[in-house]
Amino acid sequence: MTKQFRFFNTLNFDTALGAVAIASFVSFVSGHPVVWSSYVALLLSVLAIYNFDHLIDALMLKEDALTFRHSFYQRHFIALIYWQLFLVISGAVMVMFLPAQVLLAGIGMIFLMSIYFWLILKALKNNLIYREIFVALGYTMAVSIVPVFSTSIFTPRLFGVVTIIFLIALSNLWVFAIYELEIDNTEHRHSIAKSISKRGFRNLTRVLIFVTVALIGVFSFYFSFWFAGGLLLIVELTYLVLLEGKNKLIKKEYYRLIGEGILILPGLAALINV
Repeated sequence: MTKQFRFFNTLNFDTALGAVAIASFVSFVSGHPVVWSSYVALLLSVLAIYNFDHLIDALMLKEDALTFRHSFYQRHFIALIYWQLFLVISGAVMVMFLPAQVLLAGIGMIFLMSIYFWLILKALKNNLIYREIFVALGYTMAVSIVPVFSTSIFTPRLFGVVTIIFLIALSNLWVFAIYELEIDNTEHRHSIAKSISKRGFRNLTRVLIFVTVALIGVFSFYFSFWFAGGLLLIVELTYLVLLEGKNKLIKKEYYRLIGEGILILPGLAALINV
């Protein structure tokens, strides 16, 4: 079973399903349903973006990879290029099923993502703190733009949930950066965890998690979203457990299975409609 989950994680299916779950959560909170084709398009887009990113990583590595994912991409590079083509073609086909309003939002997203990638690869290449912030912002835009775009009123409730999702995404990135510090050192990769002292960055990550937990509490109390808020709370507390249990969970990269898979949980709010 572990092998199946690892394969599932390596090809980013947990990340893609998590993005769909978060998008359905934003749709639920905003009160604006999103058509099924939008979720399929989002799923394919996330799979394609992450697969492309890992292909580039595998191509740039000059030595044998140390992580299971990078090693997998090195061994199956050609097959994964075909997988990338399949995802791109499938995404292009899905465009025909998208409503005009969603297409317009998608065009806006492509423009924003172009700026995002330029910032990540060029302008903020060496400014790692801002880079991580923009990565989290890019994820937040991707999962929020369709439900947000479908409403003409950006309510405090919608603003609150989008802000919390951004902070959860940032928590995800920072906790993973702590886990992968040794690998980044060995493979000579830039990392925010390398730019700050170990203790300082761990404490900064703790502060981020506690601030996010506090905001989730305020959000749940003010808008009486106890079940939905509880799901977000479980997600964020999972990152606290990962942070404090690093020595045990770093083995076999279980932290990625847990850290990415937990993002599927908020989708229960839309599924149960509580």
